[in-house]
Amino acid sequence: MFLPELPDCSFSSVVVTKAIGFGSVNSIEEAISLAERLGITVCEQDIGLEGVLISVGSIKKIIVNKNLPYAMRVRTILHEVGHYVLHGFIPTSFAGYEHFQYQAEREANAFAWLLMSDSLRKLLIEELNDEGPWALWGNVDGIGGSDC
Repeated sequence: MFLPELPDCSFSSVVVTKAIGFGSVNSIEEAISLAERLGITVCEQDIGLEGVLISVGSIKKIIVNKNLPYAMRVRTILHEVGHYVLHGFIPTSFAGYEHFQYQAEREANAFAWLLMSDSLRKLLIEELNDEGPWALWGNVDGIGGSDC
């Protein structure tokens, strides 16, 4: 397994166990298929963030920034699936929310990383070393538009 040196590779046993249950993802098509098996629709749109998981009633949707490089789009889909699998619905305000949010993001990142194949991990590292993706951050207008 390809593991670059990361600041914190201590994944909880729950994250590891749940990730292992899904197997390795080798392509964006497999990431989308995994989301769909969980009842989550995935769409790509020109948005000002990497991605977002939206859940309203029985409707679940992941919107991923279509301008991200390939491996970053895969990671973003898997990251959002990780939120769904590990955390379900996450309210945005309660006592201790900031600590929970930080922990939830770390767990979703770990979940995505563990599901990615070695070749996708290597490609992601290459993409992250290029400053291009970070120029994509902007406003969030357009989330959930008509092409989604």
